[in-house]
Amino acid sequence: MSNLRRSVLIVEDDPDIRASFRAVLEKEGYAVDDAEHGRAALDMLEAGRCQPAVIVSDLEMPVMDGWQLRKALRANPRLARIPLVIASTISSRLGRVRARLSAAAYLCKPVDISELLRVVDRLAPSYAR
Repeated sequence: MSNLRRSVLIVEDDPDIRASFRAVLEKEGYAVDDAEHGRAALDMLEAGRCQPAVIVSDLEMPVMDGWQLRKALRANPRLARIPLVIASTISSRLGRVRARLSAAAYLCKPVDISELLRVVDRLAPSYAR
């Protein structure tokens, strides 16, 4: 039996951050989808083009930001169950962000890659096929 990991959806407008998160997660065996903003992510989720175990999202993005994405996820019972990890430059207003978003975890940019992996591992544990 091989150990497989569940999938992760990265929602991030910075292509370099998106690519680095993807590379690290794929190296650890995760299937990774990504979107450059919340609207693209929501379209993928609603169409069933991805079924992530975890969503890692920035807050400040064009088109649909992380706040709006969180609101849309909560409005859909199927999507509301997916753990959301916020990865943003939120340290100065972390208390307000935590209270409003109630995400599964919060990572401050620049993101410590080992912390990203610890959080994703905790929220999307390995499973045997």
